[in-house]
Amino acid sequence: MAKTKTSIVMILSLMICLFLSSGFVSAAESTLEKDLSLELPKIQDLSTDMDNSQVKQTDNGAVVLGSAPPLTDLFIYAAISSNYPQYEYFSRNQLRSVQDHGGAEMYIVTYERGYGQNRFARMDGDLLDMYDWLWFDDNGDNIYDGVYIWWDASGYPYGTFTYESTSHNYPWNKMSDSIYIK
Repeated sequence: MAKTKTSIVMILSLMICLFLSSGFVSAAESTLEKDLSLELPKIQDLSTDMDNSQVKQTDNGAVVLGSAPPLTDLFIYAAISSNYPQYEYFSRNQLRSVQDHGGAEMYIVTYERGYGQNRFARMDGDLLDMYDWLWFDDNGDNIYDGVYIWWDASGYPYGTFTYESTSHNYPWNKMSDSIYIK
């Protein structure tokens, strides 16, 4: 009987600890989200310069089916940060950001048309982690034509962001772009 009571007390203590710790984590996450208001841009915002674009969001772990178009286009699309909490959209071949970015959080968005692999995003030579992605189908044939990818550059006050990707299929070309984020 005493062993059962001890087991119940231990289980209840563990449940209370888990409940309290998850509350602190979610409270910290919600504060972080409120501070930066980092919501993925509305689908219309992403497709403003892509004619007849129909953007589709995939579920995590979803397999993209259909013929895989080769990588034909790649560029650095936008940046958002704690210091400039709106998306700054970049033109093709733009050499530097206009706005001052940096702060506790910074995310840089890249655009790929076609299917890439072996993607590398770097800030001042340091590899960055992929934060999120959004596939799009711009001709309505239910085959994803490309992807927007968010890269986590949090903690960098400024620097040169470089991005490269290799086509997933023939002609296996490698494409790259870079921009100085101030």
